[in-house]
Amino acid sequence: MTIDKVDVEVRAVNWLPLPCDIVMEDSPSVEEDDLFPKGEVMSFHPKQGYGEIKNVRGELIGFRMEELEMIGPKGDAKYLSEGKRVGYDVGWTSHGMHITKIKVY
Repeated sequence: MTIDKVDVEVRAVNWLPLPCDIVMEDSPSVEEDDLFPKGEVMSFHPKQGYGEIKNVRGELIGFRMEELEMIGPKGDAKYLSEGKRVGYDVGWTSHGMHITKIKVY
């Protein structure tokens, strides 16, 4: 079985500009150009008040909402959910390393 190479026509992206009077209130923009280590929220349980972030090395680091400081324009727990990219700061406790600050991008 052979597959013939098919020519594909390249087209410009279809888009329509938004009118100037429409304001997107989805979420404030946040720059990732800071010194925080970056990671991704792997699990977040808002009712229980804890979650885990996976860092760039693949390690999971836990956080508890009562020990956490949310910073930046998205400094509210409503912006925190699984799959979000975040910057974080860690602190050592008697139970190991825990996240003390989170900045949601």
